[in-house]
Amino acid sequence: MKAPKKQIAKFKKAARELGCDEDESAFDEKLKQLAKAKAALKALKYPYVRDLIEVLRPHPRGLSRRLVLHTLERKRKEAGLSIPEKFEQSVQSAYNKHSVDSSVFKKRKAPEWQGLFYSPQGKRSGIWAVYPDRANAWLERFHDDT
Repeated sequence: MKAPKKQIAKFKKAARELGCDEDESAFDEKLKQLAKAKAALKALKYPYVRDLIEVLRPHPRGLSRRLVLHTLERKRKEAGLSIPEKFEQSVQSAYNKHSVDSSVFKKRKAPEWQGLFYSPQGKRSGIWAVYPDRANAWLERFHDDT
């Protein structure tokens, strides 16, 4: 019986070195930190999607593409972030990937409920809008500070 106790002691030592604790609340806190880190990594997979949601959410009828781009650029500058050389193309790409009206979205064969954005006045109208419920669900899934 001494072998299992020795093994448990080694396990506990290794767990403590990794920052684990026998206290359940401490374990839960570590788990939350891990979940936040995972969400941050997922957010890197979806650049500009959160920004688009934040800009479009207060405007149920949508905004012109030009105004969305201008607002995103202004917000980046105010936050001290650089404006990438291909900023406009990157934002357009993020929109297309998540817009139910986009051929890019349709080619992905994603279910329509995964489409966060749409054009309320039709494709090529230059008016962008967000589905609030879908966007909220996306933010809850990929970000902790909604």
